[in-house]
Amino acid sequence: NRIGDFYSSYSDNPFRGCKNLREITVDENNERFYSENNAIIERESKKLRVGCKTTIIPEDIVSIGRYAFSQVGHAPFPTIPSSVTTIDERAFSGCEFTEPYVIPNTVTSIGEYAFNICNFREFTIPNSITVIPEGCFSLCQFLKKVVITESVQTIERKAFDRCSSLSSIYCYAQQPPTTSGTNIMSPFYGVSKSIPVYVPAGSAEAYRNAPVWEEFTNYIEIEIPEFAPTHAEWYYEIQNDNGSITYQQLQQEGDTVIEHKDVKIIVRTNTLYDKHQEITHEYVYEEDNVVYWWNKTLNEFTMLYDFAAQTGDQWQIKAGTESITLHVDAVEPVEYDGRTYKVMNVSDEGDLFSGNIVCGIGHVASLFPEKLMQKALPFDVESLRCYWVNDDLILHMGTVDCDEILAVEENVSAQDSESIALYPNPTNGTLYIENQGDASTFSISNMLGQTVMTGNIADNQIINVSGLDGGMYFICIGQRTVKFVVRK
Repeated sequence: NRIGDFYSSYSDNPFRGCKNLREITVDENNERFYSENNAIIERESKKLRVGCKTTIIPEDIVSIGRYAFSQVGHAPFPTIPSSVTTIDERAFSGCEFTEPYVIPNTVTSIGEYAFNICNFREFTIPNSITVIPEGCFSLCQFLKKVVITESVQTIERKAFDRCSSLSSIYCYAQQPPTTSGTNIMSPFYGVSKSIPVYVPAGSAEAYRNAPVWEEFTNYIEIEIPEFAPTHAEWYYEIQNDNGSITYQQLQQEGDTVIEHKDVKIIVRTNTLYDKHQEITHEYVYEEDNVVYWWNKTLNEFTMLYDFAAQTGDQWQIKAGTESITLHVDAVEPVEYDGRTYKVMNVSDEGDLFSGNIVCGIGHVASLFPEKLMQKALPFDVESLRCYWVNDDLILHMGTVDCDEILAVEENVSAQDSESIALYPNPTNGTLYIENQGDASTFSISNMLGQTVMTGNIADNQIINVSGLDGGMYFICIGQRTVKFVVRK
């Protein structure tokens, strides 16, 4: 379909019911293309494409109008540019777009019934939204997980009406969002009240006493501890080029002031196999769940962690003059030793700091982006072994002692010395195994060392991991352990 130079106005529902829509081209001279009530495209827009491989909304769109994509058929959900600030009433109502559904944090207003009767399974409210409006997700019968970010203050009636498959709610607001509507007009009418509701540590009691929220019976508090508290201590594994395995210790050793900030001093000690130690110092401070790190090359603080980030968010990390952009692919709660932590699965283009971040503790691969900081060194910092605070062991991943050193083994057969090969890695459900040796069984543990799956390796050397949540895991076959990632 083509919209010419002079055809600049559409009715309320420009694409409603267009299940076979593949492409819309707006001529260059057409400066405005909009529905009568609210603009879908404003100023200098050239092309909107809806197809089986890509759905593109031009960068200059400021709002998605009423019924704009209502009942559009199977296609990828549009990549909504950061110029968009408004999604109007029923804009995506009844659409059959495939996942992922990512709404940028520039969107400050979502209209009533904007996403009702949609087929998505997960949804994260942008961290710029204060009100979830009436009927916004009503009758989304496939919706299993919703993340309500800390910016949300109000949830209006019927917002999640009859979302019968909803199996978990994450609400990161310290105070329960106010609600309107009761009985059949309740925001959560038709939702099981026994599903887990994850809330910030210390807030469960407030939720249990708040209108509507009081109906839920299974509250789980998520810990985001203070980063680098006094006497915090981390141990990470070092894999040396000669095949030996040693460790890195980081310890909060005191406080100082840099640029009027109260800064924590972290001493990093790399212990190599010959017992040689390399010692360096890093300087960090935390503000509003964001950790900043002193860049010694630029002489300024730059961001290291954003523990408040949600699925779809991103931030930049700088080491010296180089930088990477971390994308948050998923956010999940993980329980360990009676505590439930918020865990972010992140990735970057160069795979330099991809993996899982335990909010309040740090990355499970390395506390700082070692692969970006120390290129061409004869060792790699690989994984978190232990985390201590005031001599209390908080996390212990795997069975290796925190400061264990493993020598290069002598007289190892060629077959045993080879690494297990897994593919694809990351995987979305199936792992193929090569070079398993004589081993016929496997065990899989999560990033906190908990065994989540065991079994036999099939004759076709395939392991089905589709039942695992997205994130980083370790598979042990015989005496060898390999890291892999599940992405959903």
